Amino acid sequence: MCPRYFVVAAIALLCLVGAGCGRLSFQNGQEPANSPDGPPVADKPAVPVVAFDSEVTLTVGASAAYSDGLVVSLERVNDSRCPAGVQCIWQGELAPVLRLRGGSLASDKELTLGTARGLTGAAGDYAVTLSGVTDDAVVAVVVTSAASRTGMIRLTSPQANEAVASPLSVVGEARGTWFFEASFPVRLFDANGQLLASTSAQAQADWMTEDFVPFQATLTFENPTTASGTLVLEKDNPSGLPQNADELRLPVIFSAPTPDKSMIFPPMAGADGRVTKKPFGILVGPEDSPVSPERFRGYHTGSDFEVTADEQDVEVPVYAVCEGRLILKRLVSGYGGVAVQACQLGGKDVTVLYGHLRLASIDAVIDQELNQGQRLGTLGQGYNAETDGERKHLHLAIHEGTAVDLRGYVSKKDDLDQWIDLRALLGE
Repeated sequence: MCPRYFVVAAIALLCLVGAGCGRLSFQNGQEPANSPDGPPVADKPAVPVVAFDSEVTLTVGASAAYSDGLVVSLERVNDSRCPAGVQCIWQGELAPVLRLRGGSLASDKELTLGTARGLTGAAGDYAVTLSGVTDDAVVAVVVTSAASRTGMIRLTSPQANEAVASPLSVVGEARGTWFFEASFPVRLFDANGQLLASTSAQAQADWMTEDFVPFQATLTFENPTTASGTLVLEKDNPSGLPQNADELRLPVIFSAPTPDKSMIFPPMAGADGRVTKKPFGILVGPEDSPVSPERFRGYHTGSDFEVTADEQDVEVPVYAVCEGRLILKRLVSGYGGVAVQACQLGGKDVTVLYGHLRLASIDAVIDQELNQGQRLGTLGQGYNAETDGERKHLHLAIHEGTAVDLRGYVSKKDDLDQWIDLRALLGE
């Protein structure tokens, strides 16, 4: 037998008696690029690119990319909702966990939102709002809060999350194509989306160019009812075509107004519209309370100032209502963080109790004098130790005399005579 045929026959015989040889011939002389455990692995689907300020649906494990390199992924949705037929301390929530990476972020950021704690959060220069949540998916809108947008507009003042007050000066530069007839619209909204003020930014140089042109605008507005808001600088779009539209959205914090020492100072921005559940003197119990579940019973010694849905996951400042020393700050059962201030109102000694504060946010030390309108601290996060498991809100009570009384409720209506209704002092 010819040696060449002998070799082929020998190989064939070995394949018959052995474990098998697999394929002996490969296309182009190369073995297919199979994975170690099986057939070739298909490429992962490309991450879709989504425009800022537009809705995107993310299922668990899915991602969306944005024009500046940001990638947002839905890691999981934690479900702490109270099961049907079970009595729970609180109703629980669906809490999506998002991961943000790339873009202007120096490192990955994990963002946890919730149907109870709030569906808006921020990570670096980005803000995420969820308009829908299920146990395995979310509908999200991502906006960039950086003071620049797609290389078209740059804001010098204010900066993201800066404290602002009226009149608000807006200064920056934008490319000439952002203007029309040397101007573009500027609007200021509160956290509820209510328009506070609008004006036109004016070019400070020739706008008929593609280069950057300096601009300036001034917004005048009344005291907001929310602690935060959004400044919107809109590209002028006379065509009305969606593809020509663009805007820069910037989150801002509203400063406290200048105090009027002739009267009590509001403890929160927009305080006059916040006492919506538990006013001073209301009789509550587990059976008949505007708050559910209710763990207390009696006549309410203070006023509860509520927060909006958009404030559930952001810092909400609390201000000193009067001038006087800080005489107590500690954790108290039923409140979480508490601060007590000694003041004089109408020539009478009083103590003012601020309940449900984040204790670490109170910079003042015991016996330090607080000015009226001075930022005392911030509200504690709802449903944890900062608020002793209560919802996020401020309980404020004014007790006559110099003695500290931490009671939030009294069993007899006549006992309320020891306390003062703050809303009467605010002129409500």
